[in-house]
Amino acid sequence: MNSLRKLVFTLVMLLTLSLNAQNDDVIRFLGIPVDGSKEEMIIKLKQKGYTYDYVNDMFNGEFNGSKITGTIQTYHNKVYAIRFTYDVLPGFSKSVVISKFNSLVNQYDLSDKYISYLRFDKTLHNIESYRIDPNENIGDEMRRGRLYKAQYRYKQGKQLSDTTGLFQYKIEVYKTIHNVATSRGVSVETYNDIDDDAIKAMFIMNKLEQDVVGFFITNGTNPGTFNIVFDYYNRRNAPNGEDL
Repeated sequence: MNSLRKLVFTLVMLLTLSLNAQNDDVIRFLGIPVDGSKEEMIIKLKQKGYTYDYVNDMFNGEFNGSKITGTIQTYHNKVYAIRFTYDVLPGFSKSVVISKFNSLVNQYDLSDKYISYLRFDKTLHNIESYRIDPNENIGDEMRRGRLYKAQYRYKQGKQLSDTTGLFQYKIEVYKTIHNVATSRGVSVETYNDIDDDAIKAMFIMNKLEQDVVGFFITNGTNPGTFNIVFDYYNRRNAPNGEDL
């Protein structure tokens, strides 16, 4: 029944993200809201000491003590993501990239700006921690399709104690439970573990669903080398299929 329960959670999140999308502070990169036009973002990055390569449409600067290069992702001229990677060629060795990845996990875990996805669901990536065993052969694992990724929700500026909209949220949850149970031909009691406390936890989680930061290990330019890609993501401005 776990798959059915996860389906309910997924459908509820899709149905109710809009209930919590207003009046919250959007995710920030270097203190800059990931929002507005691309031109405005370029100006603000330059004010932070970054440079912009208009030919290749990329920015360069320093992040967390390391040189980076990245791009500004837009949709209908509204910024929805900042994506960047370490400016290093051909890349890091296995031991160095694992050390950097684990150090980042420690820093984001300790930051009061973020909440790890694993705080809400440790089965999300079928792991207990984002940290990587220093002895793990990540090259072989990545060739088998494994993705070494960490994800965090941005909580700074969020009014998590504000329960405005919780009643409407509960209605949506119970409607979804009824619809899923009916479509699957199972009893509504199948979901009796989704009580008021669980619904409130989902409500709070969804308040954070619009603003996400993630980073993952990718291959470097030479065999046996690696890099790390970062995404600071504002889902309010992202494409959601309306142009299809």
